[in-house]
Amino acid sequence: MNARRRGRQTRALVLVLSIAGTPSFAGTFNTLDLAERSANVDCLNWCVVGICFWLVCTPFPPSCSIQTTPQIRHNLPDLVATVYEQPGETPWDELRATLGQASDAGLNAITNALLGVDAGGGGYLEDSEGLNGPSQMRFKEASVIGNPIAYAATRNNRFLCRSKAEPFFPYFVSELDALAWRSGLPDSLSLEAVTPGLREIGPDVIRSWSSVYPRSGFMHQADDARAGAVAAQRAMDVTTRTGQPHIYTPYGWDGPQEMVWGDRFAQTRDDCEATGGSWDEVADNVWQCAEQRSVQWLPGSDEDTDQWQMISPVDSGRCGPFGDPSDWSDPSYQSDDGRYAWLYWRPYQCCIPGPGIFLTSVPTPEICLQ
Repeated sequence: MNARRRGRQTRALVLVLSIAGTPSFAGTFNTLDLAERSANVDCLNWCVVGICFWLVCTPFPPSCSIQTTPQIRHNLPDLVATVYEQPGETPWDELRATLGQASDAGLNAITNALLGVDAGGGGYLEDSEGLNGPSQMRFKEASVIGNPIAYAATRNNRFLCRSKAEPFFPYFVSELDALAWRSGLPDSLSLEAVTPGLREIGPDVIRSWSSVYPRSGFMHQADDARAGAVAAQRAMDVTTRTGQPHIYTPYGWDGPQEMVWGDRFAQTRDDCEATGGSWDEVADNVWQCAEQRSVQWLPGSDEDTDQWQMISPVDSGRCGPFGDPSDWSDPSYQSDDGRYAWLYWRPYQCCIPGPGIFLTSVPTPEICLQ
């Protein structure tokens, strides 16, 4: 990403944050609410996991030395998953006023072209009999959006790895994936969909909230908040993988990948920070642009280990995978209008920026804040 594009993103972020002061209503949230709920130290899980080595050389007098910085690992609230029943009616206020209207129009255009009718809303559809007794068929729309707060918080923070999430970027919008999200095809024909107990959201089939497959908006679930969680998990399962038979933009990659930010030859602070570097004083009144390197594993979502934090209709204040039976029956978790939102926290590992040229890193016993 070039400096001009980063500049546009930063200006857009400042603009949205400046107009996000309008109060949100029950069941909805705005970007300022998102900023407050993203500042969850308990979900950060910040640890020192190694040592990074940097070669520092000075021309006058000519000499070289090796300096070290910590290697850190932590989570970031990279993505916001919102779930709702009516097309375009995301609980995120700013997105509802922009992307929501566009996605609603796009959905109606798709369904009109394919079926000659307008798309309807979701919610409770019918009673049925499930493994846990009476359950309900529900339908939910879902979207996965890049969290601008993760981007802003890590922009020039040397103690956090750089977030990969593009601020406000719509990685997945179910209205634009209307055919697959409403029909369940071709997911319904996959091994995961036809094998009971495979990819269940919960400890086992008996206590399952529902299955990940087929990744559509329909599910049997009596509890509305759990139904919303299932829709969020399915949308994230699509988003965090490549080559899926859905309309979306993949987030992340399989396997380790080294990322480097910062042009060490930059001559000014502005030029350095525009490339993601850290403008550091390496000697008395001698400044240099330090690289930040991150070895990141961002595999597809895993329903057994994913870290989710509910932020609407209430802020749960904690992270964990869906399927936990603990306190999901709490009435405060139930939305009056079927709208929900979660932060999706992803793991990162990187070197705290150091002077000079990066050489290597070695692991050490972990030291964590918690």
